[in-house]
Amino acid sequence: MTSTLLLTHKKSLLFVGRTFAIMALLLVESASAQATEKVIFNLGTPRSDGGLILDSRGDLFGASGTGDPGVMGTVYEAKRFANGTWGLDVLYRFLGGNDGRTPNPGLIFDSAGNLYGTTQAGGANSCPSEPTSSCGTVFELSPTPKGEWIEKQLYNFAGNADGEAPNSGLVADSAGNLYGTTASGGAYNGTVFELTPGSNGTWTETILYRFSDVEDGLGPSGLIRDSQGNLYGFTRKGGATENGTIFKLSPDTNGTWTYHLVYSFCSRTNCSDGSLPAGIILDSQRNLYGVTNYGGAVPCSAASNGCGIIFKLVRGTGDTWGFHRLHTFCTKNQCLDGAFPSGAPTLQSGGTLYGVTIVGGETSQGTLFKLVQTSSAWVLTSLYSFCPSFPCTDGQDPGGKLALDGSGNLYGTTPIGGKGNGVVFQVIP
Repeated sequence: MTSTLLLTHKKSLLFVGRTFAIMALLLVESASAQATEKVIFNLGTPRSDGGLILDSRGDLFGASGTGDPGVMGTVYEAKRFANGTWGLDVLYRFLGGNDGRTPNPGLIFDSAGNLYGTTQAGGANSCPSEPTSSCGTVFELSPTPKGEWIEKQLYNFAGNADGEAPNSGLVADSAGNLYGTTASGGAYNGTVFELTPGSNGTWTETILYRFSDVEDGLGPSGLIRDSQGNLYGFTRKGGATENGTIFKLSPDTNGTWTYHLVYSFCSRTNCSDGSLPAGIILDSQRNLYGVTNYGGAVPCSAASNGCGIIFKLVRGTGDTWGFHRLHTFCTKNQCLDGAFPSGAPTLQSGGTLYGVTIVGGETSQGTLFKLVQTSSAWVLTSLYSFCPSFPCTDGQDPGGKLALDGSGNLYGTTPIGGKGNGVVFQVIP
């Protein structure tokens, strides 16, 4: 989802004269090549908020926090037809009551084709911190033989010890348990929770960790799960310098979970190691890759130490990790390589990373990039610059994680551009 804070920098990027001297110190090269972009659907309503997923047929599913008048969010499907055209179906419209309000991107499927997600607000319980609002929900959408989708509330947050305001999607294990985060509640600064299905159709919540102070992070988000059952996430605030953290939760044999601080950002001079993480992924060796919205080795705006980085955290022995900065954005004049990356990178087999930046590129309306490791360096290529000419019929300010199909095509969303409220796009590298 596009950050208002990031967008305020679109017109305030300052390109420092020492940029190219700093570039010589980076173990990174940049290249540019224009890929082919295709708008597969213009979004009137719902407006898109990033983070698409693909089903086995190649159809795309997403969630939006907006919708028609009186609608408090939608879940939609972009359906691919045999003739190459696409159609958009709204699967569910949230009304803002007990059914929830403002769904988060990051839907997941189960083996039966049901969808699961969270809403930031709404639900059956009023929040103690804000009595006029509800605390959010976890929901399931199930398809019917007639092609309709039925919503079921799996859990309504109460805003006390159980958490408040879920702020990202879910992950699941092989037993069907669901894991997620809340931005606040849990007595302090957010929670990581587990929902366990019961035989009678009810779900039981267990809090795995409550964030208690600044050092362990504020407002966890973006959970991922490795093959050993460990959970990883990030916080955009907190840590040693209050610029965000990466954390790990490990299950213990007695059913409890242990917190490990993997990395605290802005721990190097001028935040050259990044600030405000925005997404993480795991590779097959359980190393972590991710992006930060700010920081890096090249100062590029009046309001931050840099326009973001791509990083890798290499797993060492025990709970030690080695930090590597793979790319600093805005290393090219006018930020042609992009600025302010957003959303977890997408990892292709073979090690290629894909992602988007909210601004930067040829007209400063955002880019789609790939990052490849060569024998001597990591090389970033700007595959596509959005809005090559105004009006931005191809979309602008892309955000969220890209979906990748078996043919190597990439899919994503923009919150604005197109015919007004953004687009669902395909990029063929």
